[in-house]
Amino acid sequence: MKNEKGSVEVSFSVSPQEALPHLKKAAARLAKNTLVPGFRKGKAPYAVLQRQIEESAILENALEDIIGKQVEQFLAQEKMSVVGRPRVDIEKLAPGNPIACKALFDLTPSVTLPDLSSLLIVRKKIEVSDEDVLKTLEDIRSRHPQKARSNGLAREGDNTSADDAFARELNPKFQNMEEYKANLKQSLLRELEYHDDAAKTSEMIDLLLKNLKLSHTPVLLVDQYADDMIRRFERDIAEREKTTLAEHLQHTGKPREDFDQEIRKEALKHVQTELILDEVIKAHGIEVSEEDVLREVEKIRLKFIFARMDVPRGVSSQAYRSHIKTTVLRNRALEFLKKKIIAYEKA
Repeated sequence: MKNEKGSVEVSFSVSPQEALPHLKKAAARLAKNTLVPGFRKGKAPYAVLQRQIEESAILENALEDIIGKQVEQFLAQEKMSVVGRPRVDIEKLAPGNPIACKALFDLTPSVTLPDLSSLLIVRKKIEVSDEDVLKTLEDIRSRHPQKARSNGLAREGDNTSADDAFARELNPKFQNMEEYKANLKQSLLRELEYHDDAAKTSEMIDLLLKNLKLSHTPVLLVDQYADDMIRRFERDIAEREKTTLAEHLQHTGKPREDFDQEIRKEALKHVQTELILDEVIKAHGIEVSEEDVLREVEKIRLKFIFARMDVPRGVSSQAYRSHIKTTVLRNRALEFLKKKIIAYEKA
């Protein structure tokens, strides 16, 4: 084991006997799509599967589980706290031989939060005037000229019945224009409050980051987030613009180096924000019940069903529930911070 500031590198050696249970599971996974004469799919014994499926393919499929088990045992034995995924370098890998590899971990940094009582962000009360409602109504009229003309929509001072008919055509649940405008006012208020909340939350995060003290930056985790963000960006522009990242950057005139720096800066902020939230969870005893987690998982499952999409298999896994639990905890920590730091201005 080799220690560096903020990270640790560990060498592992896995014997063929230790790897065997994982190899059998990997072979069973591969066998689901492999027809073995004399056996139903997924029912052939491991010794038979070895003759039907290349050993190297079985080994590669099992590798993540093999390394994961070694990492899990090491961390439990050393009582070591790490963040993110380890970076694994395979040094020896051949069927029937010991597996040799190195794993680099980011140690969990110590986090010192500022005194929350010393931080304050003032939020003004959002109001929507009658003029705002009328302006929005004019915009709606301009987007629905056919409906407006068909109902002889009134402008200022014109007949009320035409306005009421227009309101009912826009939304049948409203009997008249006054009801429609009252609902429109509430909708505008919710939208403005949503954007203001997002802006103040971002301001709060920046304030916390400015006053944050970390023992070290988990560089490996930041790199992993940056890589994930780049992959998502590449996938999005491929779907949206039918283009590659290189073509997109050429079109926008942005050098790849500048793009990578922006992504990494955003990834660093993301990692530091999560470290703040995790420290708040620990320091203030924020909890989430298993029932709350299962309720959130069910909401996600129903979203796929209502959208007439296949529910991903992983949604029911323990790993996914753990991910949801972390997400819920961090959301609660964020709400805790907002209550402590953001306050409406006094009248």
